[in-house]
Amino acid sequence: MFTTTMRFVLAPERRKEGLRALRAFVGPLSVRPACAGYSILQDVEEEGAYLLVERWRSIEGLKRHIQSDSFRKLLALMEMAERRPEFRLESVQPVEGIELLTLIRDLEGFIARNGVEEQAN
Repeated sequence: MFTTTMRFVLAPERRKEGLRALRAFVGPLSVRPACAGYSILQDVEEEGAYLLVERWRSIEGLKRHIQSDSFRKLLALMEMAERRPEFRLESVQPVEGIELLTLIRDLEGFIARNGVEEQAN
């Protein structure tokens, strides 16, 4: 699984147009077989800041997406940003079942052995 995040800030006079373009962009994503989901998030602490999160089942699907006309439109939207947009790509390995329980127990043991305090976010 691959996750991309794109954070950008739109100027007040560009927000309405930018949000309309962003909504038009994410619609076609839902029909792509390799797309596992997407979210548009608005930052409550920075006015005009948005985060687009995409989840992809394969790197091939992500590559096709990046080469698509709809992605070119997204890049045009990014050019409307007040400052340089932030892009991030992460490879995520899902853990389920007994492997997840083992991972949690190992982490709890590591914390206990090393006196690591959990920090509240």
